[in-house]
Amino acid sequence: MAIEKWHTERKQKIRRSSEERMRLMAREAWKRLLRVNEQQFKILEPKIYKARGLLWTTRAEAHGWGGIEDFHWLRHSESIDPLRADAPDEMIEGKKIADELASLLEDENSKEEEIRKKLYKMLQVREQAKKEFPKAKQELCEVLMTPRQEAIFLIMGYID
Repeated sequence: MAIEKWHTERKQKIRRSSEERMRLMAREAWKRLLRVNEQQFKILEPKIYKARGLLWTTRAEAHGWGGIEDFHWLRHSESIDPLRADAPDEMIEGKKIADELASLLEDENSKEEEIRKKLYKMLQVREQAKKEFPKAKQELCEVLMTPRQEAIFLIMGYID
């Protein structure tokens, strides 16, 4: 029992370390892409992540794989590669609801009312994000410093 606990804790520690390394690498990639220093990125970073989170929420979705007999919904909290899975406590609300809805759809015993409630919740979250997204885009535009940065966020769909 103690060995199992040690293995579980070790796996969690490795995962946290890998996630932190991936976050740092992504942060450095953003800085290089935008051609900014640390101080400049600290101004841009919260605006980028706010706009990105709202954009993703407006499109909150789940994808599936398999055939008719073995179809399975891919959840944001699951992945073959654990580094690509989202930690449930760090997921944006739209992804959480998409995962919950996918679980309901796969469960043969789910009640139609449960599905309907989750469906409406998904629609509400998307609509709220659509209302908030224009302001987030404007806030991001206000801190962009170069045409290159504007072009980057334009082609990514973060601004119009």
